[in-house]
Amino acid sequence: GINAEYGTISWSLNFFGAFFILAAHEHYTIDVIVAFYITSRTFAYYHVLANSLAHKQRNSQELTWSWFPLFSYFEENVDSNILNEYEWPWTPVIEFVSRRYRRFTRLRAERNRNMAVKNMSKVE
Repeated sequence: GINAEYGTISWSLNFFGAFFILAAHEHYTIDVIVAFYITSRTFAYYHVLANSLAHKQRNSQELTWSWFPLFSYFEENVDSNILNEYEWPWTPVIEFVSRRYRRFTRLRAERNRNMAVKNMSKVE
């Protein structure tokens, strides 16, 4: 499904990014490995907490606070689990471009009509 596609694309981009950072000699290998580990674990732990209903209970607030101090603030207005529903990021871009293109072609057609009418009046 689409979740597997996003996962594959995401991991591929992560590895390509790490490779190019290392290939450009911008960081030591251990820096890149540690950064990748820390960011991927932080992302995973945060979203596990966000999708568990346990953090909604009062007695687990202290545990949540110890993991992520701002977690309660970020998730205070969330009443349910976050769904794994995605949309392609370029859909709004395509819609915007197609609207602009339709407007442009309409304006160009009007301009061409006006020019034709103007040229016809010059001929007569």
